[in-house]
Amino acid sequence: MSRTPPFEFKNEGYNFYRYPDPANYAFNRLLRDFRDPALRRRYLDDPQGLVAEYGLSDAEGAALATLDVDTCVEAGAHPLLAWTGCRMTARDRDAAGS
Repeated sequence: MSRTPPFEFKNEGYNFYRYPDPANYAFNRLLRDFRDPALRRRYLDDPQGLVAEYGLSDAEGAALATLDVDTCVEAGAHPLLAWTGCRMTARDRDAAGS
């Protein structure tokens, strides 16, 4: 009977999880800050103003405009922050009839 070799710790990231690049910090911070309903309203009223205020790149701003989780993750967002931030903001947009 073959035995499974003991786990060998290599001090590397998990294969199934990609850490966000530090260059995308502002993007992820905005998605986290979307927990605040007033900030989400500000974004829906003036998306370009908030994108500029947070210093997002053109690619990050374009991804955020879609409010699509996968698009935001591809642009550098943390998957959980993208999911919660995009879903809450899309829900507010739909509730307002925008």
